Amino acid sequence: MKSLTMRINAISWFSELYALHKQAAAGDCEVDKPTNKGAAEKAKWQAWKTKAGLSQAEAMSRYITECDRQIRVYGSKVRLNRYGRGEMRSEVKRRVETC
Repeated sequence: MKSLTMRINAISWFSELYALHKQAAAGDCEVDKPTNKGAAEKAKWQAWKTKAGLSQAEAMSRYITECDRQIRVYGSKVRLNRYGRGEMRSEVKRRVETC
């Protein structure tokens, strides 16, 4: 039972990071809901849709906050996405300055 709970939590925090990353990079989700994809693809789409209306700068800021939180909770061995924490911070700063 513990491993199931851990897996559900992992999916939840992954979905949150995914949604914030997509919102920061692309803005509101304008992609049709996946119909013949797996549950994971549908969950990622749904998570991104929940961020509709959130500015890209705010999404980047929340992404960093969530990364920091997950590192504190799960440890530094949490695998981050391709941006990595430091690079994403500089990207946030660059984008906020251009707004």
